[in-house]
Amino acid sequence: MKSLEIVMTAGVHLGAFMAFAGLTAGIFAVLDVTLPEALILSSIAWGIGAVPIVALASAYQPDRLPTLQDWDQGLAKTLRLLTRLLTPLALLVLAIYLFGYIPMHFGGAFEERELRMVYNATIVAMLLCGAASGRAERDNAIPRYAMLALTMLTLALNLYALAAIGYRTLELGLTPNRHAVLGWNVVTLLMLAGICHALWTGRDDWVNRFAQRVGALVPAPVEWSLWLLVSLPILE
Repeated sequence: MKSLEIVMTAGVHLGAFMAFAGLTAGIFAVLDVTLPEALILSSIAWGIGAVPIVALASAYQPDRLPTLQDWDQGLAKTLRLLTRLLTPLALLVLAIYLFGYIPMHFGGAFEERELRMVYNATIVAMLLCGAASGRAERDNAIPRYAMLALTMLTLALNLYALAAIGYRTLELGLTPNRHAVLGWNVVTLLMLAGICHALWTGRDDWVNRFAQRVGALVPAPVEWSLWLLVSLPILE
């Protein structure tokens, strides 16, 4: 059973690695940055090679016999370790976007649809990473500050993406696609603002406040998805 848990944990880590690698590749494509093939291959090899090691370290306790392993902590420990690895990388990605690329190409998202798609994918990815990180953590100051920084940077990116799609809507009119994207930007903006408020004000019990706020905000994207299922066929 423990071996099966390690295999499943490795699958979770591999999926997270592939998702983050895909997002990173999209970012570099938008930035028109071409990385050396040797660097790409070595990064992929390192990431795939690290997956079983990290999975084993997160699911197995080497100081205990196999019969004395803790069977209840595997998933929670895996989630904590995974999000602690991804949160610094997510902060780095957002910092590159907000302080490196966007100031030099501020009008790009207002004109290029591909940029807006990448930005919205980044916002959703950071929102999921933030939600997973907060739920997996305990009352600790450092994860709270990291989560707050991640949420605030994502909120700034969301405002920029919302301004871009709003500009295109005012200029060219409301289409079904812009209707969907505009609504998603508003929904994610409200979710990020609510999460940021919970992290900012809940210093002593931020994990519980974070979980409560995320639980209260989850119906918003669900309701918008249902609305799109009903409204898009009519708008088309």
